[in-house]
Amino acid sequence: MTTTAQDLRALAYLAERLRADGSLPTWHTNGITAALSGFEGQPLAQVVERVTRHAADPEARTPAAVLRPFVPDAQPDRWQPTPGPWCSTCGVARGVHTESDHEFERRQERRRPPEAMAAIVQDARQRMTHTDTEETE
Repeated sequence: MTTTAQDLRALAYLAERLRADGSLPTWHTNGITAALSGFEGQPLAQVVERVTRHAADPEARTPAAVLRPFVPDAQPDRWQPTPGPWCSTCGVARGVHTESDHEFERRQERRRPPEAMAAIVQDARQRMTHTDTEETE
């Protein structure tokens, strides 16, 4: 169901009524009507929700606020990663870890020493050279 001119007049009335309780800055009928004029033909349920949410929002100073999406519910709080270190047994960060089952165990250092890495690279080079010479023969 799309929004008609009669729906917009009704919404203008409701928006003005929502602002009239005294705790919010008032919106005047002409401003509300002008702001709502672009919503004719759009889905009625979405327009009703948008207008009523903005009309009840103390941050919305003028009726032109209905022209932007209603933001407070649009984006939930973003997830923030918990800083490590993490327990090697259960994977929970130290600040969140409870000692119900076990004590916090720091993960073991898995990096190879530089000399071990050099040996691995040397071995790989020899294998590559050996493979290349077999293919050319």
